[in-house]
Amino acid sequence: MPLYKLGDKWDIAMAALYLACDSGKYENGTTLIVDGGLWLSRPRHLPKEAVKQLSCAAEKKSRAAAVGVPTSKL
Repeated sequence: MPLYKLGDKWDIAMAALYLACDSGKYENGTTLIVDGGLWLSRPRHLPKEAVKQLSCAAEKKSRAAAVGVPTSKL
């Protein structure tokens, strides 16, 4: 249910904290949308070709990224 209010920096910080602590350790491969439900109230309808172009661009960018061993010890 959309809240119809603007979020604060605190809302983003709490989402990041959730992902960084033990309560978010089982989250994997999902997109966490922190917008108070606004995305659900007005879904963006993109033409199929536009979605395909965005998908190809994202794939090229991810393939071009350097692959290495993570240094984080979380």
